[in-house]
Amino acid sequence: MDKSLLAGFTIFAEADAAALDAIAGTCRVTEHRAGDEVFTQDTVAQEFYGVLEGKVELVLVFSEKVVSTTIEYEEALTVSHEVLERPFVVETLGAGDVFGWSSMVVPPGRWTATARCTAPTRVLRMPAAELQRLFEADPAVGYRFMRRLGGVISQRLHHRTEKLIDAWGEAFEGQVI
Repeated sequence: MDKSLLAGFTIFAEADAAALDAIAGTCRVTEHRAGDEVFTQDTVAQEFYGVLEGKVELVLVFSEKVVSTTIEYEEALTVSHEVLERPFVVETLGAGDVFGWSSMVVPPGRWTATARCTAPTRVLRMPAAELQRLFEADPAVGYRFMRRLGGVISQRLHHRTEKLIDAWGEAFEGQVI
């Protein structure tokens, strides 16, 4: 893969040419249609991603168990359980944005959201284990990457918290809790 594709990502801004060559050697580009999931919440995180073009939503999926009962003739009671999934978009990413930070923790984490394309999208995929090996071999590059990644994580968590507080306020508006 051409290392020039990495130039569009600020997370690699401080990497020298040799580091960019090494990182580019681990990458591949995949194309997705609108509606495709890049990864699914709660599955094992193994790759780090960057949006080359298109749009990716990070979606929290809340599962809710609903119990319903049916009473027939005062004697028969039927109870059924249904799991309702409610998606909640917490972030929309475009060209130059990275995602999949859960893959960069050791041991590998689990995805904290589902990444879903909302338009035709080209994604740069980087195996996290390969990136970690490169960063262990060159700790200075790894430190600069992780410092920038920390900023991405902080911004995402802050934005997610704001969206969840807004949603909470809308759900319980006017109610005393």
